[in-house]
Amino acid sequence: MESSQSQLTQTLELIKQRKTTPDTVKIDGDNLTMAILKRISTDNCIRVELTDEALKQIDENCKYLDDIIDNNNGVFIYGLNTGFGGSADVRANNASEIQDALLRLLNVGFGRTFAPGSVKSAMVVRVNSLSKAYSGVSSSFAQSLADVINSNIVPAVPIRGSISASGDLIPLSYVAATLIGREDLKVYHNGQETTCPVALSKAGITPAKMLRRDGLAMVNGTSFTVGVAAPLLYDTNIACLLAQACTGLAVEGLNGTTESFHHVIQDCLPHIGQREVARNLRQILSGSKLAKHSLDINKMESLSTHRLKQDRYSLRSASQWLGPVIETMREANRKLEIELRGVSDNPIIDHRTKSILNGANFQGETLSLTLDHIRQSIGVCGKILFAQFSELVNVNLNFDLPPNLSGCDFHTDFGYKGADIAMAAYMSELGHVVNPMSNHVLSAEMHNQSVNSLALISYRLTADALEIFQMMLANHINMVVQAVDLRHLQFTVTEKLQKLKEQYKQHPVFNGNHHWYEFIFCRDRMVETMLSMNGTKLNGVEMVAMNELNGIYVDMKEGKANVADSLGLGTRRLYKFVRESLGIPFYCGQCPMDGWLQKIFTAIQDGRIDDVITDVFAERNDFC
Repeated sequence: MESSQSQLTQTLELIKQRKTTPDTVKIDGDNLTMAILKRISTDNCIRVELTDEALKQIDENCKYLDDIIDNNNGVFIYGLNTGFGGSADVRANNASEIQDALLRLLNVGFGRTFAPGSVKSAMVVRVNSLSKAYSGVSSSFAQSLADVINSNIVPAVPIRGSISASGDLIPLSYVAATLIGREDLKVYHNGQETTCPVALSKAGITPAKMLRRDGLAMVNGTSFTVGVAAPLLYDTNIACLLAQACTGLAVEGLNGTTESFHHVIQDCLPHIGQREVARNLRQILSGSKLAKHSLDINKMESLSTHRLKQDRYSLRSASQWLGPVIETMREANRKLEIELRGVSDNPIIDHRTKSILNGANFQGETLSLTLDHIRQSIGVCGKILFAQFSELVNVNLNFDLPPNLSGCDFHTDFGYKGADIAMAAYMSELGHVVNPMSNHVLSAEMHNQSVNSLALISYRLTADALEIFQMMLANHINMVVQAVDLRHLQFTVTEKLQKLKEQYKQHPVFNGNHHWYEFIFCRDRMVETMLSMNGTKLNGVEMVAMNELNGIYVDMKEGKANVADSLGLGTRRLYKFVRESLGIPFYCGQCPMDGWLQKIFTAIQDGRIDDVITDVFAERNDFC
């Protein structure tokens, strides 16, 4: 992935990679991507295969380590014949016992566990790191990890207990315990809970024997955080583009202007992310009949005009608000790609340069800060959707759409009021979750781990934030397609009413102080008003007019209003996905909305929205 590419291009490439991931992924240290790990985390059919060259290098690396120990009495190498961390002053002759002791001290987790798909992704990242041949692991142990992955055996890994310094020791220790067949270890085999020995036996796998450094080679690295964060970052990239598509629909729902995204404005403050968002919004709104495209300076107005001279901030500043998010995502993508292909062990054992180097690549601070920044960016996206939602449902702010976006008699139906309440709940929780984790460090492990990244904790908070944001997206999408339906309906009904006003200038109802939506949502009330003036029945003009207006309403309720034709090139595709593919109709009081919301939410989470994103941004002009 090129760091100079737009976030849009990066994300579309990720979608393409996920869809074209082969059934067998070659593991050589350099092939993994976020997209591949997203596929692995959701598809049990994907296998991994260590390349011959990787196995050869692992053997040479392990032999180099063995030769040093066997030929140099008195040489002690950290984690091989010493204690660990603050106990590194301990010396031992039996390296195998040291590795067994390592797993015993680290298998202390309990409570809730990670989803099996996330654990499998982390296991793949670890075998990929081992394939780089800097860990001193034996090729048989590395191969055992690949075999377990391919048999869809994953341990139940506790979500808490890692401070992500010296790597994710406790989570990865459960992976190592799986390979050696810990008798009472709970695992999932093809999604079914069982014990480790039973799963290995069914898969035809013999429990591995740890050699001199196999235990530490398995646990001493950031692979777990990297493995679970990669699918999360994939999904966050999708969510950021979906937020832009939602903003485009909000512009149409509020009859906003594309002037806010004019290239001259962006060129005056040429931040890369700001320019990208503005360009994306111009593109997806191209051809829209519900958004205003002419520049405000060219509009002729009278002194009696009371419409706002410019859009409110949730629309007008969308490129400035979301632009920094895009830049954060681009940088996060770059950093995670490095982590995916890096080695985070200690010590680094290099048979190529004949050196063993003690360092701290396991200190996952890059991951911790990156995940903090991603989470804060999710909060930024959530806030603008919340602001747009609040404006669209508020009859005092939405420029003559019905109260609460009701699609029927607003005297007895309260439309999206409940969804508005829920949106505030989501945003409040999101605002709490996005607080940084990386500044809550405590000294640990005999003050040896005096600074530690807390990266895996930051990941969990980010996963929570993304789930909340995906719920906000589902709520916003369900609302904003209603808003554009109503705006289209307003334009159609108002055009008809205008003709009636001009034709029947003295008619007290057509020229009265009534909202357009009263003529179609409150038809019986309007008829009663006319009858109170006429006597016992409507006159011919009134009857024809009310029937024509009702026909416009019926077309909308039956999905025959051709609203998509009034939308932008990109926004119409998201609209059609909701209305046609998911089958969610125009809301007119027919049922509660929770089932519709769940449909959209599920489509976001299960990946169906990926194809929609590709479609929404199909006509794009990339820039760096």
